[in-house]
Formats: sequence, structure tokens, C-alpha cells
Amino acid sequence: MNKLDLSITIICKNEAQNLPRLLRSLDFASEIILVDDHSTDESVDIATSFGAKVFQRTFDGFGQQKNFAASKASHEWILSLDCDEEVTQELKESISKVLKNADHHLYSVDRKTFFLGQFIRFGGWYPDQVARFYRKSMAKFSEPKVHEVLTSHESQSPRVLDGSLNHYSFATISSQVERNMKYAKLGAKQYIEDHGRPSLIAVFFRPFWKFIECLFLKAGILDGVAGIIIALNASYSMFMKYTFAYFDFSKDLKRIGE
Repeated sequence: MNKLDLSITIICKNEAQNLPRLLRSLDFASEIILVDDHSTDESVDIATSFGAKVFQRTFDGFGQQKNFAASKASHEWILSLDCDEEVTQELKESISKVLKNADHHLYSVDRKTFFLGQFIRFGGWYPDQVARFYRKSMAKFSEPKVHEVLTSHESQSPRVLDGSLNHYSFATISSQVERNMKYAKLGAKQYIEDHGRPSLIAVFFRPFWKFIECLFLKAGILDGVAGIIIALNASYSMFMKYTFAYFDFSKDLKRIGE
């Protein structure tokens, strides 16, 4: 496949373990933009070895980082990716078809997430549709503390591309716990801004309900041991989010252990 007039944008922080797999799958794009938050591992060296253009920027939010990356892109069409993802051949071909005859400006893609080497089919993890492919003049990411969303300036709903993104989110249980804790802290900040202090009922009830939802209502138990671990971690992450928010993350986090 010839290289497409397409910019790949990536945000990064100490992702040397994941980057080679992602970058090897980007041979179809003519430009790779990587925004790095001052990594201390070999992330930057790996990115430049694959021809990526690297920009340093201190992290201030996922949406903010991704929009900055888009501002550095040379092409109108952008595919925004995370370091723990991989573009499949079918998705590459689907993107190529769109670029030849585009009548839409916002597209989403199905992600197939792997946990402990297992494809996770249940628990709300599949299909995981994420909007990632877009015209930069027609869409941008929202900029909350966490859970950024790519939205059209014209309120256009995304179309789904053929093919999928392989998502290697957590190689180990400890990496999932670490990532969930990061999101819990960011989520607590956002919750305080949006709603103020949560009730004690919410602190204890919402994590319990999250566990029930993941394991039974969304059939996570059908993924076996991996599904149970995912449900427990999701519940714990929600518990920490509401606990941080209850004690006012911005003021009193030190006393509950940062």
C-alpha cells in the first residue's frame, strides 16, 4: 500500500514497551506526530527511529494533548491513536477507501481489547467504538480532566469504519491497577468540578453496582478469570474516584496517600 495523505497523532509518556508494535503498524501513513510528556525511557528515540516528528509538551489533559498534536499535523485527515494500540490491515484498507471518496468528516472504529493475552469479549469491553478518524478542520477533542470525546463542529455523528484497532491495554494486573488509579484521580477532579462532594452512599454504592454491572449485567463472567479481575478493578477504581472526591482530592489527597 502506498503511503496515504494522512497524519497519525499519538500522545506519549514512558511508552517504550508499547511503541514499537504501534509504529510498525503505521507504514501506510505519510506523517506521524508524537507529543511526548517528557518521557524518561526510550520512547522518543524509538519514535524518531520510525520517522515520527516529536514535540515535547507537559501533560495537562488528554484532550488538550491530542488537540495540540492535531495542530502540528500537516494533513487535513487525522487518525488519533494511543500507544497501546495497533492498526489492523482491514482498518488500513478502510481508511484508504474513505480518503479516495470522503463524504463524511468523522469516523469511529471498533477496538478489540486484550487483557493478559486474552481477547475480552464481554463486560462492556467489546465492541468498544471510539471516534478517532477525522478532518481536523471539522472536529476536535473535548477537554475535560478525563474521558475526552472527539466531536464534530457540525454535530455530525461518526460513521463506523470496517476493520478494528487491536488494543493491548494491560499487559499485567499491576499495570491495570496503576492506570485505573491515574484515571480515578483525574476523575475525582472532574467530579468535584461538575458535582461537588459526593455522598457517602455514592462512595460505597456506586463501586458495588459497577462490579455487578461489569460481571453480570454485561456478562463479564463469560470471560472467565480475566472478566472477574476486570470487574474487581473497575469497582476498585470507582471506589477510589469517589473516595478522592469525598475527601476533596485538590486539598486533602496527601492524607489518604498519593
